[in-house]
Amino acid sequence: MIEKKDILADLHIHTIGSEHAYSTLYECIRCAADAGLKYIAITDHYYNDGTKLHKINEINRFIYLEKEAARAQNKVHVLGGAEFNIGQNIESWEKLKELSWKMIGVHGMLLNVKEFSYDDIYRFYEQRADDMDCFSHIERNVGKIGGYNETELTDDIRNYLCSLVTLAKEKNVVLEVNESTLFADEPGDFERMNYWLNYAKSNGNLISLGSDSHYCETIGRFEKALDLLNAIDFPKDRIVNCNPDLLKQFSDL
Repeated sequence: MIEKKDILADLHIHTIGSEHAYSTLYECIRCAADAGLKYIAITDHYYNDGTKLHKINEINRFIYLEKEAARAQNKVHVLGGAEFNIGQNIESWEKLKELSWKMIGVHGMLLNVKEFSYDDIYRFYEQRADDMDCFSHIERNVGKIGGYNETELTDDIRNYLCSLVTLAKEKNVVLEVNESTLFADEPGDFERMNYWLNYAKSNGNLISLGSDSHYCETIGRFEKALDLLNAIDFPKDRIVNCNPDLLKQFSDL
């Protein structure tokens, strides 16, 4: 049984740096401390747009976040991270590799999945897998790939999800159980997450928990994720958030 007290980290948090979230870094740290967390990962989106100065600022904001937070306090260890989008042109990648927690996933606001096939989306993941620590919310937008509006768990969707789980294991990439997906309860998302999570259990994958918080008061809330994990009896020793040794692999501690 995985309990709330077992969760040491929230590994998917957005600040006002994402431009569609609502809380500052300071507010996120304070709420994480109030929730009893020891680690958080700040995973603002990397937009890679605008002027040259904007691009330089965007990169430096990610790179120095962890160091600045460490100088200011020590109750919560902040992992400097970012959430990238598949198919995205990532500039200055050598510097961005320094980030402690790098996530990548499908975001409808940044990629029109209707224009691509399942194989296309898989190849996007494959191209970046060696550079990433985590695949975020792989169940999202899946029913819209190829121009469909599919809510059922079709054979194509099963094969696609299994291929990503297999790729993650081969590349030592963590798979995320996203609380926001479960809270939003979009048609088909729960079934897809339940399916890939059961496969990941038998496949030996590591997983992480992310609130995908866009407002600081939701940091560390994993009620629905814990219900699902306990329902399928997922091994606690393969959940990054519950294991200090695994967490330390992504930090400088």
